[in-house]
Amino acid sequence: MRLFQWYGARVINSVDKNVQDAVKHSIFLIQRDAKQICPVITGRLKSSISSNWTGSGLARGEVQSPAKSDDGVGNPGEEKRGVFVGVTGTNVEYAEKIEMGGSRKVPQGYLRPAFDRYRDFRKYIRKI
Repeated sequence: MRLFQWYGARVINSVDKNVQDAVKHSIFLIQRDAKQICPVITGRLKSSISSNWTGSGLARGEVQSPAKSDDGVGNPGEEKRGVFVGVTGTNVEYAEKIEMGGSRKVPQGYLRPAFDRYRDFRKYIRKI
């Protein structure tokens, strides 16, 4: 007679999936808000803000015109059990100067304010 049934692997997989879904949800919210806040002159910076995540299979996050294909954020790395990384950002060369300011430029933050708003991805985890 069997008295004990082990569901550990199923529970771990469910938790991993829920965390991944919550992280993806958060990075897309950050991406949306960063695009809304981003200052626009040519539209390249705003169009280049993209998201990517561990195991996405994407070399770069998807961008729209007038951004260049290599402006999208890169893949954060290979998939490992228990490690899931989501990123939102841009590879446009002048992005940091807009965000942080420069010698004669006032900072016009767009990524940090969006990140600060959604940094706690735990609230998006479904109850198991």
